[in-house]
Formats: sequence, structure tokens, C-alpha cells
Amino acid sequence: MEKDAVVQPQYIYIMFTHTGTWFSKVLRLITRNEFTHVSISLDKSLTQLYSFGRNTIKERPWEAGFVHEDPRGGVYKELSGTRCVVYQLEVSSEQYLRAKQIIEYFLRNQSEFKYNFPGLFFMAMGWPKRFRRRFVCSQFVAFVLENSGTLHFEKDFSLIRPQDLGRQSFGAVLYRGELANYDTVAG
Repeated sequence: MEKDAVVQPQYIYIMFTHTGTWFSKVLRLITRNEFTHVSISLDKSLTQLYSFGRNTIKERPWEAGFVHEDPRGGVYKELSGTRCVVYQLEVSSEQYLRAKQIIEYFLRNQSEFKYNFPGLFFMAMGWPKRFRRRFVCSQFVAFVLENSGTLHFEKDFSLIRPQDLGRQSFGAVLYRGELANYDTVAG
């Protein structure tokens, strides 16, 4: 009789940050939440980290869109005091593969996706409104998690804010502190 193959767990990483940009300060003031941005990664080292925002603080806000974030470069390097909390979410192989496929679709079509500035108004009003190829960070992460079968939300993903994702049960916190010091955990 053959022994059952050991299935290695797969993980998706959810990172919440507060960079200290003027936009994040405004969001923090309005929401009264510690973290104002959320990203999703397919690896513990966060080299496959994705969200909606800007690549550098020099970019104009209206140029924001789907970004492959670099925790050691771009906005995070420019704002070295960025605070974060990283969750490790155990998922099935199928959920991981589906999340990867969704993110790869966004990567292939990156230039078509824009930051969802109109959606901020609808989120504030509590009105679900989906815009074609427009997301804010939390809408994107919720979209990936829901469409990969990882999580189900009680409200439409267009209304999901970082604090809503923060209320999810992701398990134990993998890291909390300055993003610049994250390498000590991921190493």
C-alpha cells in the first residue's frame, strides 16, 4: 500500500501598511484606522506583492493603478518609516493557483487598470458600485480573495475597505513593525 503524499500547505500573505504620504494621512484621519493600505503577496519574502496605488511618491495620484510593489524600493524605500502588519493565510493548492491566475491576469493587462477614485465616493456612501478595470487597494485584495475561493465577504467587494479586511480571521500575525525590518522574519 502506498503512503499518501504529504501535501505542503500553501500561503497567501496580506500586508497592511501606513506609509505617511499625505493621501494616507487623510485616509487615516477619516477612517481612524492604524493602516490605510493593503497588499497581497504570493510569497513570504513579499517579492510577489501586488496592490493598487503608486510606484513612487513622485508619480501624480491620478497616475495610480495596478502595481507590483517592492517592499525594499519605490514608495516603501522613499518612506522608510512605513509601519506594517503581515498575515500569513493558509490556503489550498487550488485557492493559491486561482489567486495566482487572477494576479497574472492583472499583470498581463496592467496598463488597462486604474485607481478607482470615483469608487472612494461610493465606498464612503456605502453604495456598492463596480467600475470596469478600476480598483482601490482593498477592493483588489478582496476581489482576489473572493474569486480564488479563499474568503467570502458579506458585502460587495466594491465596499471593502482595509479595515474590513483587517477584521477577517487571517490567523496569527507573521510580523508587525517597520517594513524595513521585515527581512529578518522572511529570511
